[in-house]
Amino acid sequence: ITVTLGRVAHVGFVVDYLDATMTRLGVEWWVSWAPVRAVRALVRVADSREPEPQGHDVRFVTSRQGDPYVKVIEAVPGSVWPPDGGDRLDHWTFWVTSLRDAVSDLERKGYALEATGLEEDGRPRYAYLRSPQGWRIELGCESNRGEFETWARESHFQSDATDPLAMNS
Repeated sequence: ITVTLGRVAHVGFVVDYLDATMTRLGVEWWVSWAPVRAVRALVRVADSREPEPQGHDVRFVTSRQGDPYVKVIEAVPGSVWPPDGGDRLDHWTFWVTSLRDAVSDLERKGYALEATGLEEDGRPRYAYLRSPQGWRIELGCESNRGEFETWARESHFQSDATDPLAMNS
């Protein structure tokens, strides 16, 4: 099976301070944000000696403007989103119909599986892979796309200093 990745769904950044980054990018990039999510992420690291998934408390947000969306994740020590000397572009995300088929296809093309994010019941939700050139991509299950896009449309209270629409009214 050959998988076509299609359009970029979102661009993911890892940052040291989520709230400060939201304020800065709100002004500099003229983006507004969906509500911040704080979750316990279950992640199975591909080359780990730990057979059990690791749980990490993580905070993240997405822009309300899309195509592609801007997703910002607060760095978590010891996770797949570690602090790394400052804010950085971390990955590009693509929706795929079959996560298993897409991962297998990309591994045949030289990509290396880094980690798989899991639902609470253990089903794969997303996967991070590293390209032969060193780029990191995330594959997300198409079945979760509606949930993501609904979240992205939700309002989030922002002061006039961080809401680009309010700044120009």
